[in-house]
Amino acid sequence: MQTISQLDRKAFFKLFNHQASKRRLYTIKTVSKLGDGFLYLAVGLVCYLVDTQVSKLALSALVLGFALERPCYYLLKNTLKRERPSQTIVEGFVVPNDRFSLPSGHSSAAWLFASIISWYFPEFSYVLLLAVAISLSRVMLGVHYPCDVLVGALLGISFATLAIIGAS
Repeated sequence: MQTISQLDRKAFFKLFNHQASKRRLYTIKTVSKLGDGFLYLAVGLVCYLVDTQVSKLALSALVLGFALERPCYYLLKNTLKRERPSQTIVEGFVVPNDRFSLPSGHSSAAWLFASIISWYFPEFSYVLLLAVAISLSRVMLGVHYPCDVLVGALLGISFATLAIIGAS
């Protein structure tokens, strides 16, 4: 475990730049805010309003996925209690909503959302790039280690898979 932790810290410092320009920092913060949940609600509303068979399945999968993922995410985060890098090794660029970092909730939600949307609407598969960007932004802002976002991504993809199966 200590070797993984050391590699995680090294990777963190490769991605985190405490001297980022104001323009770059604004972009990173904006990308991170896309993972706050408003986008997911808006897309869910569009799925509801479009009212096709595919959009109904997608909405069902999104609701089921988040209903399963959010409690699991909170349980893991509050059981593992990994301190954030912004609390232990650097001053981050944003103030996180909670104390612990593993897994990354932004990453988990982004990958859940992107996986479901790209499954039901392959023409929108580029949302997977948004999930990558949101995940990286959390490290670049200094609130997560790379392993936090990786575990979050795996959690999101796993619950997306379960939700897709469950919605079918």
